[in-house]
Amino acid sequence: MYEDDPETFGAGRYIIENTAGDRCLAVTEHYLGTDSSDPDRIPNSWEVDHHTRPHTDARWELRGTRTYETDEVEALIEFTADWVKRRAREQSTHDALHAPAQASQHQQQAHSARPTC
Repeated sequence: MYEDDPETFGAGRYIIENTAGDRCLAVTEHYLGTDSSDPDRIPNSWEVDHHTRPHTDARWELRGTRTYETDEVEALIEFTADWVKRRAREQSTHDALHAPAQASQHQQQAHSARPTC
């Protein structure tokens, strides 16, 4: 997770990116009567943008936006936690599917490193 200044970076206040680097959430805090420079600011809503990209060198594409009001903060937390859990499951599945191929490569390298008689 990255913490950014929305006026400087534009993408959001908090950026949560998956390990593969092809999905992210940008959460922007909105304030009533102040901005992000106020150290005593209290957000009155949050805008969540969901972005994807086909590979890590590509530009992010906006897939959806939702605004959460102060009475929906629990829903925001639940949505974000579920998103993170789904990305973790995807990564675990990816790792599990690719583990046998990596193990096979290591075994082949070990066999070829043995001296022949």
